[in-house]
Amino acid sequence: MYVKIAYFFIFANQRYFNLMMKGIKLLLLCGLPLLLFSCKNGETEEVQASVVPVRIIHAGLEQGGESKAYMDESCKLFWNAGDRISVFEKSTRNDCYAFLGKDGDKSGSFQLSAQASGQPEALDKFFAAYPWRETNSINSSGVMSLTLPANQVLHDGSFDPDAHLMVAVSENNSMGFKNACCCLGFRLTGQGVKVKSLSIKGNNGELLAGTVVVSAGDVPDCQIAQEGASDEITLTAENPVELNGETPVSFWMTLLPMTFSNGFTLTVTDDNGGTFEKTTDKSVVLQRNHAVQMAAVEVIISQGESDESLGIYPEAGNSHVYDPASEQVNIYKAEGNVWVRFINPSELRVIEVGPIPADIVPGSQFQASLSESLAGEEQSSADYQMTVDSLDGGILTLSSGKSLFVLRF
Repeated sequence: MYVKIAYFFIFANQRYFNLMMKGIKLLLLCGLPLLLFSCKNGETEEVQASVVPVRIIHAGLEQGGESKAYMDESCKLFWNAGDRISVFEKSTRNDCYAFLGKDGDKSGSFQLSAQASGQPEALDKFFAAYPWRETNSINSSGVMSLTLPANQVLHDGSFDPDAHLMVAVSENNSMGFKNACCCLGFRLTGQGVKVKSLSIKGNNGELLAGTVVVSAGDVPDCQIAQEGASDEITLTAENPVELNGETPVSFWMTLLPMTFSNGFTLTVTDDNGGTFEKTTDKSVVLQRNHAVQMAAVEVIISQGESDESLGIYPEAGNSHVYDPASEQVNIYKAEGNVWVRFINPSELRVIEVGPIPADIVPGSQFQASLSESLAGEEQSSADYQMTVDSLDGGILTLSSGKSLFVLRF
């Protein structure tokens, strides 16, 4: 009986002892990392651990149109490695996120790259904008202020990625970006011409660049703020692009959705500062998420001082001398003929000579008209039997009796 009781106590104590030893071992194991991090050369140091969460935004591109900064041969657009976006993570703070994918990805993840300082206001959703700029901002109503630059940089076969705006809004960190912009392309030919830049201006004084106020949603709504806005966009090539006489070379600009109600004027500048202008007075509609490419245009660079003599010098009546400060010269070609126009956009005045056969040479004779219109209504018109006196350096001189016509051709 005593032996059994003693054995019971020994057995119970042994179990208690074993449990106690396991507990001590567990405590020692748990405490080991603390000892490893708190001891150095026998000294005790205070260690503070800092854990920074890795924040990720998942982003895709709008399908069914032109969506971003990379354009392939089919006009499909993709993300580029290293792209940066502004993320307003349920606050008005403009955090910078960087793309973790590669060129050509249609979707992927962005990781927090730099966090903005300041005291942000709270928002009820996630908002984002491409590209990231330090000046990007958003108000408490979720309306973003972005920048569409007036000076854009030529990219071979595409447009300036820093000029193309996209926005997104979501309840969480999975975001679908939508285009805020559209693209306008020009196809240029011109034997031996080296293009340094292209500029576009609306014939009705439309605002084209500056601060853009954007309301994100299913269809982004964009407006250019009046203050500091520009009525001209210039696309510049880091290295002049040489044209040829047969195969057109494409140049792309980024603009906001808009309508050029009275058309626009394109100015091409070569590497020597010579210029060429092409004007259309037809309405041109640019839709969000779409690209519009204009018909091919042959670039003929004027010879500078020769422009001083451009104009209409009739035998009777008043002469019209070309004023480059207020006028534009437009050369229109169709069905083997050419029409030359002096256009004053501010007065909506057009003086036109044509049709002129495109294949003329000095000594050629033909019949053409001289007409003047104001705001689209013809004011006068007269027919002339013309003779080509000279065609040199892109300047055509015609005569009809004592009347003289000096035109860019």
